[in-house]
This record gives sequence, C-alpha cells and structure tokens, in this order.
Amino acid sequence: MKRGLLFFVLLCFILLGCNSGNENKDKQLSNHDYYQFQRIDLVPYEIDAEIMIPDATAGIGASFKPQIIHQTADYKWEIQIGRNFELLIEDFGDNGFRYPEVRKKILTNKVFKVKIIKEEGELMLFKRQLDNSYHIFSVKKIGEIYYQLSSREEGDSKKVAEFIYRSVKSFKKIK
Repeated sequence: MKRGLLFFVLLCFILLGCNSGNENKDKQLSNHDYYQFQRIDLVPYEIDAEIMIPDATAGIGASFKPQIIHQTADYKWEIQIGRNFELLIEDFGDNGFRYPEVRKKILTNKVFKVKIIKEEGELMLFKRQLDNSYHIFSVKKIGEIYYQLSSREEGDSKKVAEFIYRSVKSFKKIK
C-alpha cells in the first residue's frame, strides 16, 4: 500500500514538472515570435495597454521612430512607423458587438470579394481579391472598453499585414 502511494506521489511530481517545462517553452516561443518587435506603452496616450510593434530589423521600412498620433480626450489613435506600417485604434466604449457587426459587413461587401486568411477569436486577417490588398480587423477589450484595431483602408502587402496582425495580437492590458 505504501509503495503504491509513494509511486503515485512521485508520478504527480514528474507530471507537474513536465507541465512547468511546457509553460516555459510557451513563453520562449512567445518571445521568439516577437524578436523583431519593440514594446510600446500606450498609457501616456490614454490607453491602459501595451503593444508590440516592428523594429528596424523587420525589413518593412520600420527603421523610423514610431509615431503615435492622438489628440487628448479623443477616441482615435494612429500608430505609424515609416511609410508602410500604420495601425488604427478606435475606442468603441462598451460596444461588445462591434466585431460580429463589422465582420458581417466585410464579408458581405458587394464591391470586394473577401478571403479570410487567418482568424483567431476577434482578430482577422483578410484579403480583398479585387485589389489584392491585405487587411486586419480586430476588437479587443481592455478593462471595460472595447477597442477596434485595423489596418489602413487601402490595405497593405501580405508581409506588412502579417506584422500588423502580430502587433494586434500582442495588444493587452498593462498588468
């Protein structure tokens, strides 16, 4: 009986140890995913969040100093790096239905045929077939506020859109 209990306790420790290793591995992969990015604190711009944006090593013309354009007490922000990277953020207050509403509008557009490339939760990368441009659309909740994050209206190349996608994915509340 004692041997069985001892075996069970040792097995639990081994399994817990393996799980801890996987958590560390996940953190390493997360850091690896953002090795060409820099962290930006948005608190000085009235958003209680941070975001990872491409740095000069990304190869998309992001060697310029990032600009965050925002008027105090306004509900819109624009993050620009060089001429290629532009991310738009809008405060939609408590509108938790924003993502499904806009997603439906994007997919039923009469002018542009749309193909979804990736979709995770309320984050979507899609391609407009007519002009072969790539776009990002997302809604993220920070505290009690829903923020819409999107790429510029005219779209981007696939490479730039992938960087914007990863930036939006990193947008989170500061702990």
